[in-house]
Amino acid sequence: MSSDLQERVDLARTVAELLADLGGEERLREVVAGDGWDEALWRRVLDLGVLELALAANRDADGGSYADLAVVFAELGRALAPVPALTTVAVATVLDLSGTPAAAELAEDVVSGRVRAALVLPGDGGTWGGRTPLRARSTNGAWTVDGTVELVTDAPGVDQLVVLADTDDGACFFVVPTGPAVTITPVPALDLTRTLGSVALTAAPATPLTTPDRTDAVLARTLDVCAGLLAAESAGLARRALDSAVDYAKIRVQFDRPIGSFQAVKHSCAEMLLMVEGARCLADAAADALDEGDPGAASLAAGVARGYAGETAVECAERCLHLHGGIGFTWEHVSHLVVRRAKSDAVRFGRPAEHWDRVARRLATGTPGAAPAVAAAAVADPAVEAAVGAPVG
Repeated sequence: MSSDLQERVDLARTVAELLADLGGEERLREVVAGDGWDEALWRRVLDLGVLELALAANRDADGGSYADLAVVFAELGRALAPVPALTTVAVATVLDLSGTPAAAELAEDVVSGRVRAALVLPGDGGTWGGRTPLRARSTNGAWTVDGTVELVTDAPGVDQLVVLADTDDGACFFVVPTGPAVTITPVPALDLTRTLGSVALTAAPATPLTTPDRTDAVLARTLDVCAGLLAAESAGLARRALDSAVDYAKIRVQFDRPIGSFQAVKHSCAEMLLMVEGARCLADAAADALDEGDPGAASLAAGVARGYAGETAVECAERCLHLHGGIGFTWEHVSHLVVRRAKSDAVRFGRPAEHWDRVARRLATGTPGAAPAVAAAAVADPAVEAAVGAPVG
């Protein structure tokens, strides 16, 4: 085993043990019954220091990587951890790419947990087409932002918002501190382990982060990073569903034998394993591509991983629930929380179908490296060819 691989195995074990030590499913149910937020767990995750790898300077200084972050996100997904890790990385990425000293300082505060922040994007970033409901105006050099975005993940309780708003010259990112001009209204969420809020800005004071000519590049890289890490989280979630289904199939007895001995159940679990391993491999490849620095290859790998892992998490979560039979449909069992997380993740930072569409467009235009990346996905699951609508290999 290589030293890098051993280090990642050790990191995964450390994160898994930390999550288990803080209560596991029992604590998860307490959080779900409350506000969907676990402050103690979040502090422990921050203490690991791994989220600081979202900043390029920290990756360079510490020898860390997106691959390390992917390991952490896989374990967070497996544990259904009720923490705003992906939102924190998304905000930090935008701040880091903006390149201003003030943004760099705020980014350090965000990844260390000194400041809580949320990223406000139209359609949570997945349906961005050059338009946003937020409008920014400058009066004597002072910027304000107006408008409403209905569903913003992890918005309740934040100190700062990073928003994408239109200006007369094009869209720009802005930092908006919470205050009287900012109204964040909690919204019931399908995923009970995360919070949602409606964000309304009324002449909210704002500080620009990007110029219009830089915004698209910053947004594209941020969405690629989020897609890659969300793929890792979805792969971890799918693994949880698989493990739960297999464990139950071993102990549930019907007709005087464990249901895991029935061919239909065995085949279903075997198919889940193939999907889970495919999702894991693609998420790992996406993280490696993000580290290698080729924007085109990284975008493609993240899109393939996000599309496949998102669909895998939903499929495995649903199979797990069905395999548990009547108990799986009860409030007391954790299966419904797995399904809720999988369904919610499937529409965050772009639905799988949107990512497959982008991949297909790259194939159609002959983007370098596109065919090998999608061929790798097709090896994991031949249905990928149908998803992208083109032969690969």
